[in-house]
Amino acid sequence: MYLREENYEKVMREEVLPYLERIKVSGYARRIHRRKIYYEGFLPEEFQASVILLHGYSECMEKYKEAAYYFVQHGYRVFLMDQVGHGKSYRYVEEDPYLIHVDHFEEYVIDVHYMIESVVKGYAADKPIYLYGHSMGGAVAAYYLELYPNSVKKAVLSSPMMKMRLGRYPELFVRVLAGFKVRRGHKYDHLNKTKSYKTPEGFEKSSAASRARYLYTCQYIKEHKEYQTCDSSYGWVYQAVRACRRIISPLWASRIKADVLLCQAGRDMTVKNGGQNKFLTYVKHARLEVFPDSGHEIFMGEEEQIRSYWNKIFMFFES
Repeated sequence: MYLREENYEKVMREEVLPYLERIKVSGYARRIHRRKIYYEGFLPEEFQASVILLHGYSECMEKYKEAAYYFVQHGYRVFLMDQVGHGKSYRYVEEDPYLIHVDHFEEYVIDVHYMIESVVKGYAADKPIYLYGHSMGGAVAAYYLELYPNSVKKAVLSSPMMKMRLGRYPELFVRVLAGFKVRRGHKYDHLNKTKSYKTPEGFEKSSAASRARYLYTCQYIKEHKEYQTCDSSYGWVYQAVRACRRIISPLWASRIKADVLLCQAGRDMTVKNGGQNKFLTYVKHARLEVFPDSGHEIFMGEEEQIRSYWNKIFMFFES
């Protein structure tokens, strides 16, 4: 069922992608004039529910085609979307393809809601709609559950961004500095001054444990310029830090009505697990699954971990 390490690229290119292509729909959802969100849907004839997969910061849709394949095989209709500032969707600074910016983090959330209402429900046939979000996508999914508590019944949050690792700087310092830059009219300035795409430092320094999956994704990004986003603006950082504080606040987290499965990476060097643990204390119907030996990208793990991870997710959705 799950793809093996030794022939990963071959199976993806010769079996998985052609199969998904045969059942694919794609297009743009336009919530606001000229602000278009690119999406792809994979529609098996027989299905039990629909699920929206939300990617993480600076990621590409292609990274989730393997996940989409697993969901389809388990009887789900699957929808992927490039979130604002990523891929083929709209950007605040169109002439800067490497920059990720958003004026308000809530825009990600409202885009998801518009996607559900204008696209997904048209294919869902009154069957349940679920969410799956990784990292930033997990933060967007959690925010969505708080803002629209009656919309979806179940959600999986995989290594969700609820408290960011900000290097040697304390969160308060980063929030104040980013806020100062925004107020001074520099919200579009690059945080790391990265104005061209650079090949990632290498597999050993990545959050993945599967070399085959890592190399496959890197090669795809290298070949597709629209997915070479690699630096955030001060405005994005300011909005992201504020959003994390809101998501884990008791006032908002306690509003969630959906059943939540939070998958936590034991060796996460991208986000802090403390934020996730705090969030869980306020959510009424939540379950924690810890993958103690995993880095941030649990779904990019070795075969045994992949099998355990996806089996737990499908058991949760089908329980």
